Amino acid sequence: MNRQTFSREGFITDLSRRILEPEEVIGGEEGVKYANRKDDRTLTFRMVAFDVVERAHLTVDSRILEVCCGAGQLVHELSKFVKPQNIIAVDGSKELIEIAKSRYGSDGIRFEVQNVHDLNVPGNFDCVVCKDSFHHFPDPKTAIVELMKPLKNGGLLYIFDLVRNASDESINTRQSAILDDHEAMRFLRSVNASLITKEFIQVVSELGLNIEVIYPLTYSEANKKNNEESIKLDKIKEINTADLFAVYLLRN
Repeated sequence: MNRQTFSREGFITDLSRRILEPEEVIGGEEGVKYANRKDDRTLTFRMVAFDVVERAHLTVDSRILEVCCGAGQLVHELSKFVKPQNIIAVDGSKELIEIAKSRYGSDGIRFEVQNVHDLNVPGNFDCVVCKDSFHHFPDPKTAIVELMKPLKNGGLLYIFDLVRNASDESINTRQSAILDDHEAMRFLRSVNASLITKEFIQVVSELGLNIEVIYPLTYSEANKKNNEESIKLDKIKEINTADLFAVYLLRN
């Protein structure tokens, strides 16, 4: 199947293969740019938080770990459902963690600079979340093993990520809505670094784990109802590009 080629700020896609991004951790000046990107994805964070709570059957007393938390938007939304003191959010970028603390430190969430490869957390979490970051990991198998370790027995690993087998139409719709060339380039680079759903399932199979795949991404009617007004006002219309994203659920 011939795929459309996309190009922004010098990066040209080749969606027939996985092209790793030049960095695994978004730090320094690039990290600050990432935290202050112009495309508003608040609605997505709200809907993903609701989705995590639903699919993991979380309660106010559940314990959550987010790995690669970026600037903290998702755990901020999750803290509306779960006690903030029960949430730990880590990222390998000290710049992003500093920004997360400045924005959401008063929530009571614990933010720490930690990389997925050397996590140092108490463990026994009901849910480990990794959103929009799995495509950064060069070795998916090792990443899944590390992400599963902090889970309690019966806990859920919730991975939300881009997929390289998204339709050309959805990729074009999303990148066209990003006015800043650098941000659009980062998006295209991330799509090209992501796994297709079959590749992800193969990795999990080799580890002997069970997986549930939600693709194209669908949200519950309760979730859509809860965010009804924001969906109407959303300029990006990301909810209409469901095949850009997949959710992978793995039980410990």
